[in-house]
Amino acid sequence: MKIEFEGRTWDFDLEAIDLQQAIAIQLTYGFTLNDWYQALEDADARALQCMYWLMLQQNGVIKPIKECNCKIMALGEAVTAAQAAEEAAAKAAKEAQAEPAGPDPTPPPSPPDGPLLSAPASPTATIPQPLNGEAAHAAPTV
Repeated sequence: MKIEFEGRTWDFDLEAIDLQQAIAIQLTYGFTLNDWYQALEDADARALQCMYWLMLQQNGVIKPIKECNCKIMALGEAVTAAQAAEEAAAKAAKEAQAEPAGPDPTPPPSPPDGPLLSAPASPTATIPQPLNGEAAHAAPTV
């Protein structure tokens, strides 16, 4: 997630913690990963310090956990806002996938100018008509 905090945007992924980072947290405060996750839920200041340290670590800021200090309420608000934005984006993406495709917005082609057919309008126009008063039943001459 992207956290807007201390005048910049921080990338943070709680699940991207690596083995050495988990060991550093355990050696510093005795938290196993499960204990640390629970302590975060309980807003334990030591767990929050570890979370801030992990966010710094993931963005290239390297320093000891116990030296990490920030305004804890501001950090909590920034994390909460980032989580809400991430959830809203996921919901919007899911809704966009669920929407059925609407009708094709392309209008049908316009009819060409002039007559639609090149054939004569009626079949009688193709029957030869008698010339010079000949009877209609007379056989055609070849």
